[in-house]
Amino acid sequence: MGASVIAFIGLTGQVLQGCRYIQTILNDIDDVADDFRNLKTEVNLFELTIEGFKRALVDIADSGISQDQTAAVQIALDYADEAVSDVLKFIAKHKKLGSKWSNTRLAFTKDKCAKYSSRMGRAKSYISAVQAGVLL
Repeated sequence: MGASVIAFIGLTGQVLQGCRYIQTILNDIDDVADDFRNLKTEVNLFELTIEGFKRALVDIADSGISQDQTAAVQIALDYADEAVSDVLKFIAKHKKLGSKWSNTRLAFTKDKCAKYSSRMGRAKSYISAVQAGVLL
């Protein structure tokens, strides 16, 4: 009798864990459109930031930026350009949102979205750091 109770408790725990997993997936499916829209907005704003920084560099180029700063700026800009390019490819690959199937497929790529967002965050910090170094 005791073994049956323990087996039942174990099975109940597994069923609850499965239900939580399904609930998480369903929530992710509901959130996909907003998450994707936010990623697009983040990319657009970051592209504007990069372009503004590039214009500022042209304006202050005659002020004598050191070679070390120039190298750091180029590395940061290259990293940022690559990060933006990768996100844009990801967005283009998953541009068909709306149907339950496409939203479901995209919900399973949530980790990739987070990876791209994190990479853009690092690129932003690199741009901010070199921007501060140049403007000081």
